[in-house]
Amino acid sequence: MFVNKINNRFHLFKWADGSALEEIEDMKMKFFNLERASRSLVKDNKNFNSELEILIMDTCACESVVTGLEKELRGFEKELQDSKMEVKGIKNMIVCAAMAIRSYFGVFMMYFGDDHL
Repeated sequence: MFVNKINNRFHLFKWADGSALEEIEDMKMKFFNLERASRSLVKDNKNFNSELEILIMDTCACESVVTGLEKELRGFEKELQDSKMEVKGIKNMIVCAAMAIRSYFGVFMMYFGDDHL
């Protein structure tokens, strides 16, 4: 009977040890899954960072193109202003020439009359 009491006493410890062992095995599996997920996240993070670097380089390239186009646009605006001034000058010359021709015919008509036309 004493042996039976000792076995019963150890039976509780065996059950506790077995339960703890099961918990440890469960925790090992959870740690394994967490490590696998962590590696996946690290890999995804590296991919994201490399894509981000590529996008940053593309953005810098686009900025330089835009800067060049802005300079070219300013040059075109200056050329447009110069062209407008030239058109105004040509217009003024045409008006002056027309007035000079009209004045010449007016003077001609005044001296010679309608007979010479």
